[in-house]
Amino acid sequence: MQQVICDTNVWYYLAKKQIDLSKLNNVQLIGTSVNILEISSTPNLINDLNLIIEVVKALEKYHFKIILSNPYEHIITIFNKGYLPNNKVEEKILNQFIQLMGVNPLAIKEVDYKNALTAINKIIEPQLKIVEYINNGLPIIRQNIKRLEGKDQHRKKDQTLLWKKLIIEFVAIYSKENCDKEYVIDIEDKRWDYLNFFIYTWEAYFKKLELDNRNFDKNDWQDLFNLVYVQEGYKYWTFEKKWNVIYDENPILLKYKFNYNGT
Repeated sequence: MQQVICDTNVWYYLAKKQIDLSKLNNVQLIGTSVNILEISSTPNLINDLNLIIEVVKALEKYHFKIILSNPYEHIITIFNKGYLPNNKVEEKILNQFIQLMGVNPLAIKEVDYKNALTAINKIIEPQLKIVEYINNGLPIIRQNIKRLEGKDQHRKKDQTLLWKKLIIEFVAIYSKENCDKEYVIDIEDKRWDYLNFFIYTWEAYFKKLELDNRNFDKNDWQDLFNLVYVQEGYKYWTFEKKWNVIYDENPILLKYKFNYNGT
């Protein structure tokens, strides 16, 4: 059986019956903490609650398993054997999903929608700040590339070390605030190999941003961190064109891509 980590859009496609299930006979679909948090914070909770109920039902019906650890907790478990991740937030949301599947949308009061919108904005706000910071810095990076090395040389440069340093910083900050201690990852640790798909996608995607005059999208943060769950032997499934283009262009990434040939 092929185990496949799913982008959140896979559960939407399943909910809309846009996937030929006969092509998944030997496939085990795996949900993630990122899927759970994206579904629970989408504006569709207000704009199209019926759809979200169907998405939750699809997740419940078709998943083989769900990895509850958020991306930072999952990274810590890779480098620290015996670490027990804190999954309380995800477990709470899953319990709410179970309740949601039995809800008649017409019975939800207007005040509930307002409370949901407040919660959604609270989740989205930090992401928007990161997006703004990255997009403000991209013009400076592009100028330096043009002035110092040129696009071709920059495209060939190996920047995986840079991204490892950034992830080390993210994990240290997160763990200091949310864990029993601050966890600092050794940049020479051999277990970075478990995150090859994650790291090389960061590198390939940001080179496209830097060289093709694109902007960082607010959903990209979750999309990128959803990749921490894809280790050797797993495949990754997304319907989003920009990610599939990146995987098709890079032999290191292509071997992780799940190819679905449904109609």
